[in-house]
Amino acid sequence: MRRSLGLGLLCAAVLAGCGDSGQDNGYVEAVNRAQTDFAQTFERLRDRITATSTPQQDRRTLASFRAAVDDAVGDLRAIEPPQEVAALHRRLVGQIGSYGTALERARRTFGSADARRVLAAQAQLVERISTISGSINATINEINDELRR
Repeated sequence: MRRSLGLGLLCAAVLAGCGDSGQDNGYVEAVNRAQTDFAQTFERLRDRITATSTPQQDRRTLASFRAAVDDAVGDLRAIEPPQEVAALHRRLVGQIGSYGTALERARRTFGSADARRVLAAQAQLVERISTISGSINATINEINDELRR
C-alpha cells in the first residue's frame, strides 16, 4: 500500500522591502512574485500524489513539479539583484534548482515495480524537500538582513 506524498509549502519566508533604494524594493517585489507563483503551482500539484494515484500519474505529477522548478529558476535568473545580495541571489537560484534534482530522482524511482523502493523514494523526497526549504528560508533571511543594512 502506498502512502500519500505530502509536500509541504516551499519557500515560506518572503523578502522584506527594507532597502534604501528603489532597486532593492523592485528586487524584493520580483523575487516575491516568482516565489509566490512557484509556491502556488506546488500547492496545486501536491495533492495529485495520493495513496490511490498510480505510479504513472505520480511520475507525470513529478514532471509537472519539475517544470514548475525550471520556470521558477528561469524567473529568478532573469531578476537583476542589487550588488550587495548578488551572491546570495545566485545561491537562492541554485537552492531552488536543487528541488528539480530531488524531483527527478524520485520520478525515476516512482516507475519501479518494487513498492518498498517507491515508498523509500517518497520518504527521501519529503526529507530532501524539507531540507532544501530550510536552506532557502535561511538564504532569504540572509538576503533580508543584507538589504536592511
